[in-house]
Amino acid sequence: LAFVDALLFDPLPMERTGSKLIDRAELAAFRSPQQPGHGGKKKVLLIDKRSKAGGHWNDAYDFCTLHQPASLYGVSSLRIVSDEEATRRLVTADEIQDYFGTRVMEKLIGTGVVEFWGGWEYRGSVLDDKHDDGGNRRRDDLGKGMFEVGRAGDGGQKSSRLVRTKVIVDARYSENTVPSMIGKQLFPQVELPFSVSPSFIDKVRPPNALSPSVSETGGKPIRYFVVVGAGKTGIDAVLQLLRRSSPPVPPENVLWIDPSGSWLIDRRAFYPSNILKFVNSLVGASRRISLKEFDSCDDNKAYMWFDSLSKEALHPALRIDESTRPKAFRCASVSIEEIEEIRQAAGIVYDERKKIWETRVQEPHNLHMHILRGSKVTRIEDSHVLHLLSAENGTVSTFSVPQHFGIPEHDTNHTDQIMYVNCTARGLRHRPTVPIWSETAPAPVGTDDVPSCGPRAAARLVTLQTVFMCQICASASLIGFVECCNRLPPGEKNAALADPIPYASVPSDLAVGIVCNLTTQARLRSAGLPPWTSLNRLGEDYHTFRYLKEDLSCIKLVTKALSMACKVLCNFSRIKHIVTEVKKESKNAVTITNA
Repeated sequence: LAFVDALLFDPLPMERTGSKLIDRAELAAFRSPQQPGHGGKKKVLLIDKRSKAGGHWNDAYDFCTLHQPASLYGVSSLRIVSDEEATRRLVTADEIQDYFGTRVMEKLIGTGVVEFWGGWEYRGSVLDDKHDDGGNRRRDDLGKGMFEVGRAGDGGQKSSRLVRTKVIVDARYSENTVPSMIGKQLFPQVELPFSVSPSFIDKVRPPNALSPSVSETGGKPIRYFVVVGAGKTGIDAVLQLLRRSSPPVPPENVLWIDPSGSWLIDRRAFYPSNILKFVNSLVGASRRISLKEFDSCDDNKAYMWFDSLSKEALHPALRIDESTRPKAFRCASVSIEEIEEIRQAAGIVYDERKKIWETRVQEPHNLHMHILRGSKVTRIEDSHVLHLLSAENGTVSTFSVPQHFGIPEHDTNHTDQIMYVNCTARGLRHRPTVPIWSETAPAPVGTDDVPSCGPRAAARLVTLQTVFMCQICASASLIGFVECCNRLPPGEKNAALADPIPYASVPSDLAVGIVCNLTTQARLRSAGLPPWTSLNRLGEDYHTFRYLKEDLSCIKLVTKALSMACKVLCNFSRIKHIVTEVKKESKNAVTITNA
């Protein structure tokens, strides 16, 4: 939706009176006069297997919130809430569902250019008008100018339609998955990452089941909870249980299984008022370590950098227990208050004498939540026995959940009151990057009866991916902007952006992402394009400059700090062996940022 919005609406609104960065006539020269809708032929067809737009938000648990300010999310032309309100609170899942499913769709469809086919799914591009040995129409993976769609969930047996197109935009490559999608007919590829005894499957539930009205099995209220997975979804589930008042859940009735631990971002870093503190924290933490040691990839070196970040005043990097060494980083952000709430429930305290954090009470039958670290669940038996794979040495052990909660082995009255909360869905997966723009073969001939979305021609493929670290909406909007820039032929569009960034999964991805963000800005300037990140509301610089009110002295401080951070991080990013070309562009980002 952010991509389509960038095609149809001006993505660079000029709200600052008297700004000389770019004028309307100059901007018009960048946009193609043959956008969708011109001439009455081109249209945009949105195909979604869900009946309502909004993607994974339609499957989100009701207590889920956006974990970053809403000012950086959604489509460019329409805010979820005002920027002022976005700094005061996090928007809810219901608000986001209404935003995408109703407000955004009404605006897009109201142009007369967009059609939405809800409940349909893409089934591949048609290879030719022949059939295979089984009588099915032949198709390849993507892009021959004509593709087939069918009713979602019918297995391809009941309905299908053919559509000819000029451009295929694949948003599935960056598709998000959430726990509630597991087991649904629409998502056969989304499965539990561990096995469960068949008779026990109803005891494994997504976080959606944590509201008091549904948290019961066989008519018995649930009293004991095992939360599997320690990412942002796991944190949300634990906080929901700790905050519940009717019925209340004592912390000692919660077991949290944390396979590897996660580094988190202090949510304050996303707010414009903290930009100087955030950038200076990056510089200060990076200066505290010896950069000469970072010529090769090593988990210990990545840990050193994140540990240094966690000691800064703004806490660009956070962890629940500072005595642990998290191995994951998924761009999740939390507040200091949320971290403290979990620490208190888990008995994690700061020893003023030793100047370290310690987990002092982690034995069964205490009055604190127990966190089981360093092991991944591989199987749940119907006797409530977990098979755990050690992350340290790869050995498999067993763990009795009833024994942990002090329940007698054969007391079925109480064992039936145990629920396993699955928080292990992949979310945004760490996938290998591919070119955003690519050419495909010409469309087949002899298909005059096929409904057309455009003139018969070769179909180009646009694969949406992140070009800004952890910002999927901003990335899609910028790709849409570059797509409609008539100064760039298709072959040069990839060169206008930094190479796509795989979604973060390990700590060193933070350094790589920051460098690539600056690389994208440098390449946009090199291609002669406007400063998108400063002029589009989804760009972080846009809100920073608005907050600074174009105060040149403050802006100089920010750009100086960014320049220093770029020099530091370009060196650090070698641990991920970034390609030479991206390194060169990253070094240019220092000059571009100052400019």
